Amino acid sequence: RFTIYLMIMMLFSMTSCLFENDMSYPDIPADIVAFEVEGQKGVEIDTEKRHVEVVLDEVSDMSSLKVVNVAVSEDAELAEPLPEYIDLTDTLKLNVRTYMDNFWTVTAIQPIDR
Repeated sequence: RFTIYLMIMMLFSMTSCLFENDMSYPDIPADIVAFEVEGQKGVEIDTEKRHVEVVLDEVSDMSSLKVVNVAVSEDAELAEPLPEYIDLTDTLKLNVRTYMDNFWTVTAIQPIDR
């Protein structure tokens, strides 16, 4: 009798740990909404892929671009502030933070007309 009681108690204690988390987190966008550097001819911001592609003029130095403007969506922030000059010879990774980390990539292309 005691064994049956003990088994029932163990069964109830194990099932009580199996509750479903029905609380949802708010859907707060963590997007880059504007990105501008000196010498920029255009920019394409893809919020689904979390990617920014900067189109530079022919004479810009990709290794030392002065940041003019970076803006993120409301209630989001850059995890680390950008320096005054950035290097886009390689992919730049940015963390746009809300209640969680959202990683973005920034690349540059420099078409040269001949």
